[in-house]
Amino acid sequence: MKTVRTKTRRIDAPLEGHELLRIAEGIVAHNPLALFTTVDEDEVPRSRWMVAIPAGHGLCGLYALTGRHSRKLRDIRANPAVCWVFTGPKHEDVVTITGSAVALPTLDAVEESWRPLMEATQQYAMNALTNTAESNFVALLTATRGIEIVSPRLGIYTPHPVPFYQPAAGG
Repeated sequence: MKTVRTKTRRIDAPLEGHELLRIAEGIVAHNPLALFTTVDEDEVPRSRWMVAIPAGHGLCGLYALTGRHSRKLRDIRANPAVCWVFTGPKHEDVVTITGSAVALPTLDAVEESWRPLMEATQQYAMNALTNTAESNFVALLTATRGIEIVSPRLGIYTPHPVPFYQPAAGG
């Protein structure tokens, strides 16, 4: 049996040089399908596959669409803490984003993102292929609190969520 040794870098400092953020952004952009977890009223975690795209600059937030009467929407209204888990194409890289989600009052905020979200969501969402009326959907916005990345391929492991810091204005 052959033993393979790899170098693993532990990253404990907040996004030094934004290298970690750049890597995470690339993984999320390449595969917007993620495992999305909420917590229900009985404190039971509920996970499902959903599509999310960055809201604005980088990963400061994520947009997603859900049905107006979905269980996840009820969960978020009761407990806004959520978790997204994205993977690279061969599952060699894993990005975990924790944050707080809210249902937006209108879809206006995601107007630019509506078409890409609908196209990406259609193959996964119930009724999305036949019932794409905006009145059937609610836009979710997750404000990022922490990002973790595990990448054996790149030798990166963040043992604790790295706090997400908003980029400075003009930087």
